[in-house]
Amino acid sequence: MEFTNTQGWFYYLGAGAAWLTLLIALIIGVALAAFVGTAYGLLLNRVKGSEMTVSTYVGFSAIAMMNIVWILLRFQNGQLRWPIGSGLRNTASLSESFGGLLSSPEVYLEPRVIAIPEGLNEAGSVTVQQPKILGFLAIDVGDSGFVLPLGLILVFALCCLIVWLFLRSKKGIAMSAAGENELFAISNGINVDKMRILGTAVSTVLGAVGIIMYAQTYGFLQLYNAPLMMGFAAVASILIGGASIERAGISNVIIGTLLFQGILTVALPVVNEVIDVSALPEIIRIILTNGIILYALSKARGGRR
Repeated sequence: MEFTNTQGWFYYLGAGAAWLTLLIALIIGVALAAFVGTAYGLLLNRVKGSEMTVSTYVGFSAIAMMNIVWILLRFQNGQLRWPIGSGLRNTASLSESFGGLLSSPEVYLEPRVIAIPEGLNEAGSVTVQQPKILGFLAIDVGDSGFVLPLGLILVFALCCLIVWLFLRSKKGIAMSAAGENELFAISNGINVDKMRILGTAVSTVLGAVGIIMYAQTYGFLQLYNAPLMMGFAAVASILIGGASIERAGISNVIIGTLLFQGILTVALPVVNEVIDVSALPEIIRIILTNGIILYALSKARGGRR
């Protein structure tokens, strides 16, 4: 079907809209994470000695509570809510907002056009997309299909730099001291409880930024029970990178992520070839993840802290 100016109305969505939605998501996510992280830090101060147990139960309880929230929210956007009834979908596509903005070599430099012919409402509109061209935020390496997500790497490097600078500030040094040796910190006039709250808030903010970057990379957002076991893979990656339950650094994050993902990349295809079971790779992934965590905790003085 051809469209002309006399056949309908045209709405132009510039490339800046994607950047705006990403910025809004980051601002809202950081604000909520700072509030939730502070509240969580206050809770951890009241359960000293049982943080690992309490944090696991709190995480599972938060997922269950948010399942109720996702059902009760009255969104009207058809891409977010269920076609019948109320509540949000299990998976929401980000292709019309900031999906792949920092990690895809194909970006829209020209406006996308939404054409609504006469006689059709918005539900019957037709989307006409301009051709995609190679973007500077990702590099397509030849015909191999490998894409170097330059934009995502730059964001990660920026976050690492911010954390590195913070840990060398007065507050950062005090927070590190409180985490490594509580008695030493108290003897030097450091308020350990406040530093614990600060550390929890900072880590929650970093988690919020991370999940937004994660969602834009894959181009969709998963709700309900999707994030239930997500934290275990992150913990396993950091621990296999040399971190302990007392101390972790940026190098542990980078090395651990490369090692953990490398193990999964090599092990899962091999297992799948040896044993032809459709669900086996996922089972092996869970075994590897939890096995790494158990091994690290067994080497950390019985996991008392």
